Amino acid sequence: MQFADTSEAFNTAIIAWGAFTILWVVFVFAVCRSGEVLRRKLTYLGMCVVALSLVSLLIPHDIFSDDAVRYRWDGWVTSHGINPYNAPPDDALLDGLRKDFPDSLAYPHLRTIYPPGSQIVFAGIVLIAHTDVWLFKLVWWAFMMGLAGICIWLCTEHQRTLFVIAMASPVVMFHGYMDIHVDVLMALLTLLALLMHQRNMFGSAGAVLALAATVKFLPILALPALLRGVNRQQRLSVIVAFVSLVCAVYVAFLGPELMGSLATFVAKWQTNSGLYTFLSVYFEDQIIRGFLLFAMASCLGLVWWRFRRQPIVAFSASIIVILLCSPVVHPWYLLLPIIMLPFAALRSTIVWGATMCVYGVALSNYKGNGVWTDHPIALAIEYVPVCIAFVYDIQNGPLLFRDQHRFDGVATS
Repeated sequence: MQFADTSEAFNTAIIAWGAFTILWVVFVFAVCRSGEVLRRKLTYLGMCVVALSLVSLLIPHDIFSDDAVRYRWDGWVTSHGINPYNAPPDDALLDGLRKDFPDSLAYPHLRTIYPPGSQIVFAGIVLIAHTDVWLFKLVWWAFMMGLAGICIWLCTEHQRTLFVIAMASPVVMFHGYMDIHVDVLMALLTLLALLMHQRNMFGSAGAVLALAATVKFLPILALPALLRGVNRQQRLSVIVAFVSLVCAVYVAFLGPELMGSLATFVAKWQTNSGLYTFLSVYFEDQIIRGFLLFAMASCLGLVWWRFRRQPIVAFSASIIVILLCSPVVHPWYLLLPIIMLPFAALRSTIVWGATMCVYGVALSNYKGNGVWTDHPIALAIEYVPVCIAFVYDIQNGPLLFRDQHRFDGVATS
């Protein structure tokens, strides 16, 4: 990943991120502490404010990151009938396409890391927008707004309130809608699949979750949620739809380089990781990554045992565990657990949605001197509250509104 050039827009966006975070925390607190009538009013007010805010974020783009440039390039290659996994951008075989592509690419020597479902979406948008930067953003933005609208329509009243909280998050606004990140597509599709399952649309839910899992891999952890509490025929419908669609999407991109440069990314990159940074004082990189993998597996086992009767909560908590143990944690990685709030209102998700703005400290330094530095104090401010909130989540289950009551020791969605 490479960041956009230093500009007044960037400095304004950093300030806005902090200001929006404060307002979001106040909004979340007000909603959670209000009664049913006031909460309903706050939900509709929040919905209007979110809609206006997202419209205002339609024009600015590539402020915090330029991942969207790679999206456009991948779509440009795929739309010409070329498998984007076969060659990196600087390969001589792609000279003709690169000549007509207006933007420079970060890490042109690396093959794409984005799964086949993402490539299909990128290519579809490029067929409409060609290489136009703003038109690509417009089509993407309209698609994401449409998915969000469908999710709102399918939500129950309680879920709708939590979804408005999620969409009001500065992480969603700035890193899902202002700057394009494919994680928001993955998250909205995952939420849509769970909402369709809730409406007894089992085959469709399996197919939509399969689409989410082909955009990025993590939604596959939500599959147990679609298989619990249904009969054999309904379970078979989910499995057949899921497996069939995953195979259909992947078959068009089969080849020896299907995983692109993902292995390099997993083995080498490190950014904004509290646990990795702490361990790096004492251990070498290879030892740290091995320990983080072990810690992740152990904590995932604990989470799934604790919420064994609530697979959706286990799924959302699992994403928090994976991120806490990951060497790389960009803000947009939080989009999935944040957008899962309607089914799993974890305190740790909400707290991290607020403390993630500290990421802007390292980002500002990087913009100034070109060196990424994870300052220990900044990481402590970001991560310590999240860890405390996560322990509380494990002990008490998801967050409840003031007028809700817990009957079995664990909140239901």
